[in-house]
Amino acid sequence: MFLRRHTALVALLLALVACDRSTAPPAPSKPASEPQETARQPERPATPPEATKPAPVPFEIVGEVTGLIDPVRLDGLQGKRAANRSLRRVCFVLESARRDGHDPAAVIDQSQEALNIAGTARADAVKASLLRNLDILGKLGCLEPAGMAKLETSNAPTITRGPYAGDIASVDHIIPRSVCEELDERLYNLEFMPSRMNSGKGNRVTQRQVQLAERWHAAGLVSGEGLRAVKTARAD
Repeated sequence: MFLRRHTALVALLLALVACDRSTAPPAPSKPASEPQETARQPERPATPPEATKPAPVPFEIVGEVTGLIDPVRLDGLQGKRAANRSLRRVCFVLESARRDGHDPAAVIDQSQEALNIAGTARADAVKASLLRNLDILGKLGCLEPAGMAKLETSNAPTITRGPYAGDIASVDHIIPRSVCEELDERLYNLEFMPSRMNSGKGNRVTQRQVQLAERWHAAGLVSGEGLRAVKTARAD
């Protein structure tokens, strides 16, 4: 009797297990392959804003500066300090060009290219001198309306700033004309200076002038005779 009951109980348990398996939800099938990640397209770099290009220098500005700094014309000037007027006028033109958005250095470059002298020692010396003189005029307050009106007509402006306010901004020969006359009409030998300071300087030659003369001689901008004259004046 016990054996029959045990056998019936086992059969019942097996039937229940079979029924449970038949009603259980099927296990999820594994996909055949993993989904491929979509390749990311490289991001396009942002288009940089177009570089601001300098405004072209008008032909008339280049033409006037060309005439004022032409070495052939300057070398042919007659009379003492004849180049002084050219320096004043060219500074007016360069400052006016600056106010119209043109770089004075670029104006000088284009003018020297038009003269076919760009890159020469004399052209480089003239460019450095013109930019230095513009800076001097600005610091002396000579680029105000009254000063610009004077420069426009090639006349000496009045200083409005600093301890020399009220003085005339005269044109000084860095190496005095009386010491080296060949440098009289060279723009690179001219520099704006308060008239009182200019008068006090006189014909004195300092170490600065000797060093400039040596540099200019090495560049072919002053003769050996001129260099000796400067050194002699310094020794005296």
